[in-house]
Amino acid sequence: MISGWLWLLVWLGLVAASAGYLFLALRSLWRKVRALGEEAQRAAEAVEALEGESERLREARGAAGVEVTVLAIFDDPARLAREREATRRALAQRRRAARAARYPRWARSVD
Repeated sequence: MISGWLWLLVWLGLVAASAGYLFLALRSLWRKVRALGEEAQRAAEAVEALEGESERLREARGAAGVEVTVLAIFDDPARLAREREATRRALAQRRRAARAARYPRWARSVD
């Protein structure tokens, strides 16, 4: 039989091993979090530089009289829907005209 002191040493060994494992895991996690923070800082600096360059280009375009286009996601949805419908109607009309031009003479409409 194993005595009580031996069981105590086994349990203390298990606790020490698990504490060591947790220490290593937490230290690794801390290093990763620190690296993530540094990367986020670099990304923020890059975004700030890009915003400054974008502003400079926007001002240069305005001074040169170049028309600034607005991305569709920021534009008026109702106006975009009207444009889309007009484009669809024009394309459908073009398709009908092209299809009618391919018909034989006797199958064409007299209108």
